[in-house]
Amino acid sequence: MNLAALSTFLEPVPQFQQLRDDLRQLQTSTTAQVVSDGLPYLLATLWKGLETPMLVVVPRPEQASRLHERLQAWTGAEESIHHFPETETLPFERLVTDIETVQQRIRALHALTSSEGRPPIVLTSAVALAQRTLSQETFERTEHTISVGDQVDLEDTLELWRSMGYRFETSVYQPGFASRRGGIIDVFPVGASLPARVELWGNEIDSIRLFDPNTQRSVEIVDHVDIMPAHETLPAMTDHDQLDGQMSRIDVSNCTETYQERIQEEFSQLLDGHEVDDLNLYAGFFNHGTLLDYFPSDGLVVTHRP
Repeated sequence: MNLAALSTFLEPVPQFQQLRDDLRQLQTSTTAQVVSDGLPYLLATLWKGLETPMLVVVPRPEQASRLHERLQAWTGAEESIHHFPETETLPFERLVTDIETVQQRIRALHALTSSEGRPPIVLTSAVALAQRTLSQETFERTEHTISVGDQVDLEDTLELWRSMGYRFETSVYQPGFASRRGGIIDVFPVGASLPARVELWGNEIDSIRLFDPNTQRSVEIVDHVDIMPAHETLPAMTDHDQLDGQMSRIDVSNCTETYQERIQEEFSQLLDGHEVDDLNLYAGFFNHGTLLDYFPSDGLVVTHRP
């Protein structure tokens, strides 16, 4: 259901016009009283009028999820409305975060760094906002585009994708996966609706086709594909000397000898570019960014029931 047309009824209201005009001034702060059911209507109409990125922070995770769904209906622009959810794991827990949660967070970060399309709305909770993520510097340094006609070093490209969190399997069936068969590379970029098949002629990209992962049939020929990180925790992108210094300051004397050996072994594997099952346990060493780092200074931050 698209309710975007209803914004025309709110736009001429004097109180709304005053609020919108106040918010057009940079570095301003204002408070508005809004009934909960009217919040998505107000936000959607403000977003339409201000045409600026918007970050909406609510107290609880389920509120962010619910508001995300309602704003999609009120704006009629699903591609511009993003949910930045909280991760399920606490620092130093040996639990695996759901990959869809990680990729939702990455898609929201990408929306804030991209100049394409309409300004985004990002919905998040206080918990998710407080959690660390991939630093903006690393995100922008690794994000890239491959295009037809590009000259590429195949091994270097595949190694870069591995360091960006892409997993290599025999076939790609969901975002964050890639595979190689001779001079043909299949990659399913995070944020894409379909995987891409990249065919090389020597070191030159000869063609790029989007395909259906179920039937393997080509759907569309494109001239480029955007590749963004597939994971928030990227050990291979972190300075090793810095990591060694951080590790040397950790006191593991209260751990058993077996557990100390396990930590040292896993950390060595990470430094060598190998995967470990409990990567989230070490996220604190690699994730130094926050969502607010990505948010532009001229954007609008809305806190609901602060």
